Amino acid sequence: MIAVSEKAPNLRVKRMEKEGVTVIRCGNGGSVNLSVLLAKLHSFGVRRLLLEGGGRLNWSMLSGKLVDEIRITVAPFIVGGANATTLVEGLGVVMVPRAIKLTLAKIRRYGDEVLLTYLVRN
Repeated sequence: MIAVSEKAPNLRVKRMEKEGVTVIRCGNGGSVNLSVLLAKLHSFGVRRLLLEGGGRLNWSMLSGKLVDEIRITVAPFIVGGANATTLVEGLGVVMVPRAIKLTLAKIRRYGDEVLLTYLVRN
């Protein structure tokens, strides 16, 4: 499945559909409407979704109150820098009182890594 906005070129969409791809159109602007996408995925029977899109997508989902659980892995190496993607990008939140609140639900250790599972308290 691939989600696109209504602005996706019809020729490319038809080509993907011809190859057996299910194309879901969601949103009239240049971006996919995530609320509409999740509703359509739900109608297909999707009940769990792994989000791996990066900081901008993460922020869009969180700020849209479309996330109920976050899993964060702490690994034994450090990456980053001025141009590195962060957990959330876009507008974000700079004041703790306005932060998205989480509740720690589970901690698991896998070798040198730790997986933290948080529930989002919208």
